[in-house]
Amino acid sequence: MKGANILAAAAILVGSPVGAAEPSFAETANALFAIGSPSNRISPSDCGLVNGRISFNGWLDDVGAVRGLFAPPYYSTDFTLALRVNGENVRASSHVWRPEVLRRVGTNGAWRVSSSLYPIADERAGVLEVVAENVSKLPQRLYVNCLVGGGAGIQEKWQFGKPGLPPVATLRYDDWVAVLDGTKDDAQVAVSLPGGVRALDLRDVPPGGRHRFHVCFAIGRKGEAVALVKRLRASPVASIERSVKEWRRRVEVLCSRFPALETDSQELMRLYCRSLLHLLLNEWDVPEFKLHPYYATGGMNGGCVGNYLWNHGEVYRLWPMLNPAAA
Repeated sequence: MKGANILAAAAILVGSPVGAAEPSFAETANALFAIGSPSNRISPSDCGLVNGRISFNGWLDDVGAVRGLFAPPYYSTDFTLALRVNGENVRASSHVWRPEVLRRVGTNGAWRVSSSLYPIADERAGVLEVVAENVSKLPQRLYVNCLVGGGAGIQEKWQFGKPGLPPVATLRYDDWVAVLDGTKDDAQVAVSLPGGVRALDLRDVPPGGRHRFHVCFAIGRKGEAVALVKRLRASPVASIERSVKEWRRRVEVLCSRFPALETDSQELMRLYCRSLLHLLLNEWDVPEFKLHPYYATGGMNGGCVGNYLWNHGEVYRLWPMLNPAAA
């Protein structure tokens, strides 16, 4: 890819100055995967994240919201995580969706709140990283609490529609972790709380003061989800960095197996790169599945995990190029 227009656009997207070393095809593709407001036309209810083990919705209009957990065979269709700052949800004024992270920014009175939502590589889990900054000229109180709810269930057969409502779950607390135990199946959802059972309460934060915290969540077998959340909570930044590194590795492998396009048309380059993206978004590696990897028809937000044998999830003509051994 040598076109001047594309080089300039790709350099801006990846944060490097024009005139620097030409970005690789993988770097350019990863940059062009991004969809930001106001150009994003995807409904908030349809814009999710997926990493081959779990999918969930980060609700574009709310800085601190996560809705629905789908990690075959476990699911919580009605799962809700609502982060509140000083008693209110923080409405997102802008967002950028990338396959490995959803970033949202909004304000709530004196506070500018930004969040980054990551699916964690090789886990049925995610991490919400939040930074709150006092943008006023006076000391301010920061009071953060999380509302957690939803059921938890197991579904052995995943077809084209997302699972329906799960069995009711009972809420309890295990140290700093909110736990939703399924009442019918051996399923559990766990969420780490930034301030424990009560709330995160910081008083007299000075002007310009910033506070970063993490909310970790997981779904799985009873006991395993809680253990996983506690492990993630002990080192959330390391888990995030590992997940981003793994995503970039997957993109590099993808781009090494397909021709690199050279064009002066940014729109054509974006179309070409995004046409390859579904190969990664539809690639699942679930221990309980018979195929490893398994190429679904979809999987975003729990939908279209099922497949027709004759089309291999709509990637049948490209699958052997990406993963010859699996094909």
